[in-house]
Amino acid sequence: MTICIDERILHNWSVVLASYMAVQHHIQFPFTYDEVFKTVLNGVEYQNEECLHSNELSIFWKTIDYLKQDNQIYGLCDYRIHEYTSLKVDIKMDGRRQTVTREYGNAKKILMIPTNSRMFALYALHLQKTREKVIPENTLKYYLENSPEYIGKVNSVRFASVENVKDWPRQFSAKCFQCQPRLSEKPVQAFCLDFEAVEAAYGVSLYSDYMAFDLAHNS
Repeated sequence: MTICIDERILHNWSVVLASYMAVQHHIQFPFTYDEVFKTVLNGVEYQNEECLHSNELSIFWKTIDYLKQDNQIYGLCDYRIHEYTSLKVDIKMDGRRQTVTREYGNAKKILMIPTNSRMFALYALHLQKTREKVIPENTLKYYLENSPEYIGKVNSVRFASVENVKDWPRQFSAKCFQCQPRLSEKPVQAFCLDFEAVEAAYGVSLYSDYMAFDLAHNS
């Protein structure tokens, strides 16, 4: 499994290792290079994990998870999950926006969030109520676009309205499968993220059984 390490953490711990290597032949230490390396490695992993769980993005995703469990946001309306074998997205590279095609081979679950999603306002409102630090929306979007889970933006995704989707979980439980939520006629721009990577990194659970029909949906 690939682990993304914060560059600042890696730099700080590499200074410790480099310092030892610079003087190890001049000073006799009661420990070996292998022991120092193991200590540094453990320190990097521990600090990175602590940082991951306490940083702003982690708080954002845990808030989104709460809002979903509390039925304040809904799949298909506030976000969608699609499976793609390839996906054309816009990314920022060398200071310019470019369009690239991500090739996955096997189907990959992609989490799509409207760039104007009401989730950002609901996140801020919830943190204000709990008297926690609220990250400005533009800063939060910047963090999302620079996170390891980020894939790019797509320019044309349709979402359902709150009115069309909020009763769908009940209808699904009642096996009214023909009552699929109607998607908006107007497509919007959306952030795309690696769905499974988001779940693994932040411990959130955004998928619901009633969203199953949407996995392979192409609109």
